[in-house]
Amino acid sequence: FLRSPKKARKKQSIVYHGCVRLTKADDARWLSQMQCYVRSELVEVFSLGKDNGLEGYNGRKDPEPGQVGIRCVFCKSLPEGEKPQGCMAFPESLSQIHTKVTDLIRLHFPSCPGMPDDTKATFRSLRGFGAKADDDAQQYWIDASRDIGLSDLPPSSYAKSWGITFRKDPLQPSPADDLDRESAGAEVFKTTKSSLVKPEDRGMCTDHVMLLLRQVKPCLFKTSDRRGAPGARGRDRALGFPGLCCRYCSSKTTLGRYFPLTAKNLTDNTANSIQGHIASCSRVPEEVKSSLSYLMHRSTLQKSELSGSWKKTFFKLIWDRLHLERAWNTQEEGKEEDTTSSSDVEVKLDDESQEVDSEEEDLGEAMGALIKAAAIWLSDQENSSDSRSRAMRGRIVPGQKRTLSAISPSTTTTAKEVAPGESPMDSSPGDTSNRSRARGASASVPTSKRRRVHF
Repeated sequence: FLRSPKKARKKQSIVYHGCVRLTKADDARWLSQMQCYVRSELVEVFSLGKDNGLEGYNGRKDPEPGQVGIRCVFCKSLPEGEKPQGCMAFPESLSQIHTKVTDLIRLHFPSCPGMPDDTKATFRSLRGFGAKADDDAQQYWIDASRDIGLSDLPPSSYAKSWGITFRKDPLQPSPADDLDRESAGAEVFKTTKSSLVKPEDRGMCTDHVMLLLRQVKPCLFKTSDRRGAPGARGRDRALGFPGLCCRYCSSKTTLGRYFPLTAKNLTDNTANSIQGHIASCSRVPEEVKSSLSYLMHRSTLQKSELSGSWKKTFFKLIWDRLHLERAWNTQEEGKEEDTTSSSDVEVKLDDESQEVDSEEEDLGEAMGALIKAAAIWLSDQENSSDSRSRAMRGRIVPGQKRTLSAISPSTTTTAKEVAPGESPMDSSPGDTSNRSRARGASASVPTSKRRRVHF
């Protein structure tokens, strides 16, 4: 019998080991004083090793090696047999980290045997400041834990495996930490010609937008970027049109490539599309996604400090660097766009792209002059049509019958003013032809059948 091939299991990321505090730079903006103090001074997250004991853990499920737990920093150094119950906990998910820390604050720390006296005094002075976490603060606990390196993935792929693990080295700084170091003056990110965001841009945008735009690079519109589906004509651009693409998947797929026509499209639509792609792209590192989620909380506060038009101003600067300065458009960019060609072909492609750009600029100037002339002609036509309509107002068009609304109130008479045996048209003093026709009609029509006129 032939055996069917087994389905390949999805390869999990590496499980890291380490021990680190929960504190982050933005804790004071989202958490209470008690929670900030406990996260920085009283608890730590650690990965369970094969040689670690479980004394002090009173949970129902047994954790596995590599699983991450939370423990008191003072009780971990106590000898075996002296550790109290409840000084260690293993959350099943990232959303339970806040719950486990709250249990330690409520049940363990008031009677912790290893806590120094000065720490106990500080802890007791902060009692009552441990406010319950709302929705934003609860999500901050999760996103801050992800930025440390924690993940909801269990240590193994077995069905009974549970808990959280380190999927990044907890001792290494995250991209969000690198931004904080850069703001302090350290050179963390290398600025190249293809970098659209520079260190001096800090203060013009939020940290979230700055880290997001560092995940894309400039690119040129290629033949493979054309779309053949209905409605794709509006999305196609001329060959060599500048755009943005993902740094991680641009050379492997046509997804993650964006070519906005104007700076407004870059501000309103393309920025949101880039954010959605980075969040769902499988090739983007997990630490980048975690830092972007963490910086979303910081951007909520930074937006209130920036001007109301900061987004429009900053993305206009990015648009100018992409289309006007074009410092990124070198022979190295040609190598990235066509990896199968030689250096001579790359130089030729660059020359062709420059020719295409010059032709597009000339065509754009001609089209701009043509559009301006057309706008002037349309405005003149509208003005002339408005003047004709005002002049023709109240006149009778040839072939159209005269209506009662066209008759002047001064020439109309009521039924009471019409004499017996006389037509209403006889009362108009200015029109003799109508008067004569009315007299002839009155002579031929009997007086008993007078025509009544109602106004």
